[in-house]
Amino acid sequence: HAMWFRLRPDRAFVNGEASVGLRATDIDGASSRSVLDLQLRHAPPTIGAVTVNTTGTAGDPVTLTAQLTDLDGVLGMACQLTVRDGEGAIVHDGLIRIVAFTEEEAELSATWLSVGTVNGTLTQSLRCVDVDNEEDTVELPIELAPANRSEETDAPEGPAEADSEGLSLWMVAIPVLLLVVLVGLFAVRSKEDTFEEKSGDSLSDSDQEALWAQSTPEPNPSLKRPAEWTVEQYGTWLEGPRPEGWSEDAWATFVEEQLTLNQ
Repeated sequence: HAMWFRLRPDRAFVNGEASVGLRATDIDGASSRSVLDLQLRHAPPTIGAVTVNTTGTAGDPVTLTAQLTDLDGVLGMACQLTVRDGEGAIVHDGLIRIVAFTEEEAELSATWLSVGTVNGTLTQSLRCVDVDNEEDTVELPIELAPANRSEETDAPEGPAEADSEGLSLWMVAIPVLLLVVLVGLFAVRSKEDTFEEKSGDSLSDSDQEALWAQSTPEPNPSLKRPAEWTVEQYGTWLEGPRPEGWSEDAWATFVEEQLTLNQ
């Protein structure tokens, strides 16, 4: 007669060798015993439901998502994404963000930016290791087409030609502009000299001094009283302290003038 059983250790055990003792006893009390040697291991993580582009263009970002499960729990799990080109050189290497939504389940997500000069078939290696050093690795190929640089190469031709034409135009315009400015300066200087000569011929020194000594007649003083002030208020303000910014002579002249007009 055969009997089947299932042995399920809890999470507290340590990976390594173990033994299980079996003993069978009949109704008469006779028994037999057997020992089975076992190799115990914690449950490894499992990467599944990976979603990632299989094709793309060099220089574009590549986004990868996956589901992660571990019967021992996803707490403390570390996952890393390594991308290598066709010759085995590392193009990208970095940790992946892990978001747990149950004790045993989590979601992975990562975005890496491909290099514009690297194309062809690249290998993405996704590796997760739990706290018991159990691991799971998934490799995913991606085919990157070369970046289209024809537009970037051809585009500068137009502006370059325009810049060269603009440079030639400035090389011609600047000397002409300088020549015009110099001619203008000489003309103005000649007019000033001519005016001084004519003035000197028509007026004597005494007449010129008398002419320059003449001053422009000052305008008649006007009342500066604000429209909303009364005569008494304005008079009180004028007889009060001198405001800041006024000299004594200027303030005295102003007060004398305004008191005369403040009627």
